[in-house]
Amino acid sequence: MSIFKDMNNLLNQEITAENESKEMTVLVRILSVLDAVLAMIYAAVYPNHGLSAVLFFVIVLAANIGVLIATYHLRSYVTTTMHCLVLCGFVTFFCFLFDNKLGLQYAILPLIPLVYYRVDFPRWIKSLIAICCCALLCFLGVSSYFYTPAVLPSKNIMIVSVCVNAVVVTLKLVIISLYYYRKFAAGESKIVAYSKKLEQLAGADALTGLSNRRSIEDHLHMMADKYTTQDQPFSVCICDIDFFKVVNDTYGHDAGDYVLTGLATIFKDFMAGKGKAARWGGEEFLLVFDKMNGDEAFVELSRLKNQIEKSEFHYKSTTIRITMTFGLEEFDYYAGIQATIAQADEKLYQGKKQGRNCVVY
Repeated sequence: MSIFKDMNNLLNQEITAENESKEMTVLVRILSVLDAVLAMIYAAVYPNHGLSAVLFFVIVLAANIGVLIATYHLRSYVTTTMHCLVLCGFVTFFCFLFDNKLGLQYAILPLIPLVYYRVDFPRWIKSLIAICCCALLCFLGVSSYFYTPAVLPSKNIMIVSVCVNAVVVTLKLVIISLYYYRKFAAGESKIVAYSKKLEQLAGADALTGLSNRRSIEDHLHMMADKYTTQDQPFSVCICDIDFFKVVNDTYGHDAGDYVLTGLATIFKDFMAGKGKAARWGGEEFLLVFDKMNGDEAFVELSRLKNQIEKSEFHYKSTTIRITMTFGLEEFDYYAGIQATIAQADEKLYQGKKQGRNCVVY
């Protein structure tokens, strides 16, 4: 376990170059380590095929170690280019020394997604690399008809080589795809979260965090649509704080804002699972009781009225108590949303005339 931990720390070590992408550097390191491991495997598999074969793999191993070391000091676009050159050289000489039927030439293909997803590579460089990869593959494929490999591996070694090359190419493609998937998924998640946050801010009251007028009107239209399609009733309540001007005049507007935010918290908790609360304007609020007729909403509002009446708002060294008056109306499809709100507002006015701190339905 300590070996894997040390390897992980080595691969994730910071780069000395400033303003560099650590993730891309780590990706190049992983690919270079894979090529170095592949070279060591072949050095072990081909020991009986002459000193030139072993020397070749030692050179490839050293070149990949050199790229790995360079990733700790040079910019990632430089080390990416170095990795591409080393790999292309490795594949080309391998096919000429041994046999292109072993499939190692296809290790060039992962270079295309590696460079194409880089934002710091110009488009013409990406296109050039893709063309070079295609040309090299064609060259290696055609050239086998015109020359005999310097070393002819045995049948067993060829089978092992084909399997190893297939695993390495597949592994590289998976690693590169996983890297860019995680990168783009993280970026997309941030965009989605930011969009949702903007949407929430656009539909929220700045002081209380409740829905604003536009947001609650959208909700009312949605509930009206459900009323027609699913026969779901809903009720609308307009309420405001009794003698709120006295609170502002006595304790100051900061105290008034404190009461509004505290009241908003009560609304959020109380309306959870019941509907939606919004700041309608000033000290006035609008509550929507989803899936409730007027009688059901009246019972809930009576509970809410009593809860607010018993609540204490502690501002600095002062305890402030308030009451509220509520005007309630069940949605009438034929009257429409605006008429329903107007009726609820009229009943709020009636409650004020009746002495406040009451629910009028």
